[in-house]
Amino acid sequence: MLGTLGTAAAALLLLVLLAGNAWAVTVLFCVLGAPYFATIPALNSQLVASAGPTSAAMALTVNNSAFCVGITLGSWLGGAVLAGGHSVLMVPAGGAVPATGGLLLSGVTGWLLRGKPATGESRVPASV
Repeated sequence: MLGTLGTAAAALLLLVLLAGNAWAVTVLFCVLGAPYFATIPALNSQLVASAGPTSAAMALTVNNSAFCVGITLGSWLGGAVLAGGHSVLMVPAGGAVPATGGLLLSGVTGWLLRGKPATGESRVPASV
């Protein structure tokens, strides 16, 4: 997660810096697609392992909904940047902010969960 989110944030910032170079932008769009493509399966695998067999489907459903909310908020953020009178070059810079926030959140979560393997056991007692 740290690698994919870090790559996404870096690619977004590089888009701002290299926007005048068509080849660099083309490469950066490909580079930007790769971490998002890799993040979703990695996160889904971790969720399934953590949720256990009885609640894996619900965890994946909530995760998919969170991605949809993120897409909506990202679109809103891009529109707000443009509506605020900023250049289109500031849209990737605005996108780098939540990507960096996700990177920090992922790092802190990983640090807090260090040494606690995902066992797949349900946290709810069997009698419930």
